[in-house]
Amino acid sequence: MGPRAVMVYIDGRLEWRPDPYEVRHGDPSFTWPGGSVWCVSQRRRWDISGVRMLEVTLEAPEGEVVIGLFHQTGSSPPFLREARNDPRT
Repeated sequence: MGPRAVMVYIDGRLEWRPDPYEVRHGDPSFTWPGGSVWCVSQRRRWDISGVRMLEVTLEAPEGEVVIGLFHQTGSSPPFLREARNDPRT
């Protein structure tokens, strides 16, 4: 399992807010403008404990990252509504 955090899409920005344990171990917060993040792929699946999740591969300015979204609430941000929405291609 990777670092735990809350991802928030608000006012056109994607924010990664690590939980207190991760902050104590040096993980920083990140903020990206919504237009600088693209969804490469996404897949709904069950995690090892049987919880439903969305596995998403994002391309951010720092590179590609795979994240697991658990307990998603509200509407999806524009870049997650469909995979392979990279305007550069």
